[in-house]
Amino acid sequence: MIFLLAVRTPFEAVWKGLFFFMQINGVALLVEITLHGPFYMPIWKRSLLTLTASLPFIILAFYVITYLDKLQREMKVIAATDMLTELPNRRSFFKKVEKAFEANRSGVLFIIDADHFKAINDTHGHQIGDDALVAIADRLRSVLRKTDVVGRIGGEEFALFLPGLSAIEASGIGERLTDPIYVTHGDEAHPIQVTLSIGGVQKTPDVSFTDVMHRADLALYRAKEEGRAQLAMWDAGLLRAANQDEFAPAAMERIA
Repeated sequence: MIFLLAVRTPFEAVWKGLFFFMQINGVALLVEITLHGPFYMPIWKRSLLTLTASLPFIILAFYVITYLDKLQREMKVIAATDMLTELPNRRSFFKKVEKAFEANRSGVLFIIDADHFKAINDTHGHQIGDDALVAIADRLRSVLRKTDVVGRIGGEEFALFLPGLSAIEASGIGERLTDPIYVTHGDEAHPIQVTLSIGGVQKTPDVSFTDVMHRADLALYRAKEEGRAQLAMWDAGLLRAANQDEFAPAAMERIA
């Protein structure tokens, strides 16, 4: 409740200042009546005296509480943000998508993974690896609508939820994301090419969030197996393949 005193706009500074001055002036009136009886001094004189005495403390209280409120809001943003890419982190993304699932009966979820990312780090260094992740985040932002939800959910793994789109509509966006991304850094003579493999799944009202994530993962494995740098959409055949252990752990490690 104390953060109700926080001042976030000039308008709040005016009405909150007036409100709390009126409260203090009312207390001063009660004290005056208790000690000296009613109307011991003119109302304007008492108000001026109360304002003079209380104004520095009101300003100080507003300043401290506003600072704490700002700090609290910044900490919430930091806790929900991946510091490198400035995208929502895994926890924040899942929370936002679960809310989006409740609000939208349809949509498409993409799980996105950078191809051969370990080789990029090993060959060119972790700084270029970080630059590549930032470039991937920028590519994802380039296709976002206001209602879309994006996040970094792992080391080189990202996710994107496109509410309200069909699989066909979302496929066009997914194909754009598979175009090569070129990363330059420092003394590198030539830009590094980064590609993305994407697994997509159409959300339907009868499928849970957990199942949608699982299906998107299966589609991503297929995109990796079929050559990377492409979009693969989930279908029932993928679920049969998973049930038949075609996606064995060894195979998943091999195509990661």
